[in-house]
Amino acid sequence: MNIRRAAAIAALAFLLAPSSWADDETLRPSGEAKVDGRTWASFAGPGGMRVLASTPLPDYARPRLERTVAAVGAWTAITPTEIRAVYGEGTEGDDYLVLVSGVSAGGSDYVKNIPSGIRLRFSGALMYDFRVKSGDYFVRVRGVLMDDLSLASEIAKATDDPAGYIAERDPAWAAARLVELGATIESSDTAIESLRASLAAQFNRGFFGRPRPVSQAIVDLVKEMKRTDPGTDRAAAAVAAKQRGINASAKELDAVFSIWFGE
Repeated sequence: MNIRRAAAIAALAFLLAPSSWADDETLRPSGEAKVDGRTWASFAGPGGMRVLASTPLPDYARPRLERTVAAVGAWTAITPTEIRAVYGEGTEGDDYLVLVSGVSAGGSDYVKNIPSGIRLRFSGALMYDFRVKSGDYFVRVRGVLMDDLSLASEIAKATDDPAGYIAERDPAWAAARLVELGATIESSDTAIESLRASLAAQFNRGFFGRPRPVSQAIVDLVKEMKRTDPGTDRAAAAVAAKQRGINASAKELDAVFSIWFGE
C-alpha cells in the first residue's frame, strides 16, 4: 500500500470516528493546568488519561481533538497517560504529544525507548513522527497512523535493529550521514560499521528484493587498497578481487565504494 493510499484510508477512518463529547464523554473539563511554563485547558480523558489543550481552544479544533483523543484512548498495545494538543490556524495541521507508560510488542515493553513520547500531527490524516532511542542511535520513526499495533511494531523494529531499520526505510538519509558520522563522536565505530553493513545489504538486494550482506572480504580488500592508494577505483578493486579469488560483483563493489568512501 503506497503512502498516499494509506493516508487517504487513515483520513477517512479519522473523519468517521465518533466526535461528540456530550454523547460519548470522551473528554470531561477539569479546569486549567500550568505545565512547562504555559497554561493549558485540562480534561479528563478515557481510561484516566489527562488531556491538555493549548488555550484558547478554537471551535474549529474541537472536533479534531475529540477524534484524536478517541483514537488514542482506544489503543491496546500502547498505554497513553497524557495528550498535549497545540493547534494550527484554520485548516493548518494540529500537533499532539502523547506521553505513554507502556509499549507492548512481541512480549516486550519498549516504553523506555521513547522517553520523549509519541508525536502525532493531524493534516488530513493522523501522522506520527518521533525518535526512538536505541543504544547510540536516535532513530526517526514516521508514517501514517493506521493502528497502535502496527505503530508498536515499528517502535520494536527501530529499537531491536536500528541500523537495519534506518537502512531499509531511509537509505538516502543513511548514506548521506555515514561520512559525517565517521568524522564525529556522535556514534561509536561499532555502531557506524553496523549501519554501513546493513545499508550495503540493502544496496545489494537480490532478485526477489531481499537484502544480501556484502562479503567482509570485499570490504577489507577495498579498505586495504584505499589505504595504499586513495585513488583506487572500482575497476582496480575488481581486478584485485579476481586475482585473490574473491567473488565480487559490480553491485557489491559499488555498495562498498558508495557507503564506506562516499564515491
